Amino acid sequence: MNNLTSILLNVMLTAFPFLVIQTFSQRLPFHRTGPLAIGFFMGVPLVGCMFFPYTYGHGLTYDLKFIPLIAGTLYGGWPVGLGLSLVSAAAGYYIAEAYWLEELAVATLTASLVAAARAKFFAASWLKKILWASVFSVATVAMTLAGVAMLGETLPIDAALLFAAVQTGLLLMTLALGEHIRETDSVRTEIARMEKLTVSGSLAVLIAHELRNPLTTVNGFLQLIKRQHPSEQILYYVNTAMQELSEAEKIIHTYLTITTLKEAEKKHVSLSAGIDGALRDIWPVIEAKKIDLVNAVSDDITLYCNEEQLRLCLMHLLRNGANALHRGGRLTVSSYWKGKELAIVVSDNGVGMTEEQLEQLGMPKYNTRSSGTGTGLMYCFHFVHSLQGRLRIQSQPGRGTTVTVTVPALRTT
Repeated sequence: MNNLTSILLNVMLTAFPFLVIQTFSQRLPFHRTGPLAIGFFMGVPLVGCMFFPYTYGHGLTYDLKFIPLIAGTLYGGWPVGLGLSLVSAAAGYYIAEAYWLEELAVATLTASLVAAARAKFFAASWLKKILWASVFSVATVAMTLAGVAMLGETLPIDAALLFAAVQTGLLLMTLALGEHIRETDSVRTEIARMEKLTVSGSLAVLIAHELRNPLTTVNGFLQLIKRQHPSEQILYYVNTAMQELSEAEKIIHTYLTITTLKEAEKKHVSLSAGIDGALRDIWPVIEAKKIDLVNAVSDDITLYCNEEQLRLCLMHLLRNGANALHRGGRLTVSSYWKGKELAIVVSDNGVGMTEEQLEQLGMPKYNTRSSGTGTGLMYCFHFVHSLQGRLRIQSQPGRGTTVTVTVPALRTT
């Protein structure tokens, strides 16, 4: 097999499975058995690259096994990286028994580096992702050169540069295509979700508007009965009915406010002030549960929105997190910049949710608690959408929930 054929085969082996995973990860059940699927789809090209290397002068051979190793660790985490490292060592032992320990050492160090940086990689802008990918590639080249030197051999400069250029270029191409497909699919999913929320929300608002007048009439007649000095038992019934009507009014009010989100007066509002106001509203719950509250949002961030709407959205998100916690749990609110956008993160280490529950979040009257109404999160989705932002929820049963709100924002000086 000539060099051009070997290089093209390496490219096909590394790129094709990676793009398949990224394209179908949200349509096939890969996201439920993600690490296993990613490990399999990256293990095959890793072994294939090792069995079909290419040569470049001086009788030296090269392969692109680090690309599936880096991609697998990025998208599958440390367990996948460790598994791929063991696969690399096993393939190295089969090909050349003398160097399998070196294969394991270099692969494990690479997986450790990528696993440690994967959170920063996904939170970074496109430019920083390119820089991170370059760092990964250069690190593997450096470790490879170090390994060659430890064996008492010398790798010519032109060969080392070619190896670094080919690997870095193909890694950048593969991750760029994968990230583009992943983000496009995420946007498509978000658009479909918002369309579903808009339709269901509009229907709920219509029903709420029609119910408001008859409920007001019922409340008026109950007040008239109350003024007639009824018996104690009848008064108890009347008060109970009025309390339930009051709760119904709150739900209806939440639905109706969704229609005025875009028309409300907007101004530059301090994010930290909005969080402080939201925390005051839920402080009794925080104190009652002895919650460990961590507020890591800086004071130099402003959003262009309605101040009261921002407070309500933050209050709903923080209250949901507090309600999901056991006594002594931790509730964290933080922020970081993604280019010109701000990501506001509310996370807890509470009970968490299943995939089925996550898919229903934001729908009218859907709630994971028996005492809730489900209107709060629905309001949050519509509010964030009115700011041209995105709301993403990640959760695992028993491990907690993380809500990430990404919106345009300004950093004050």
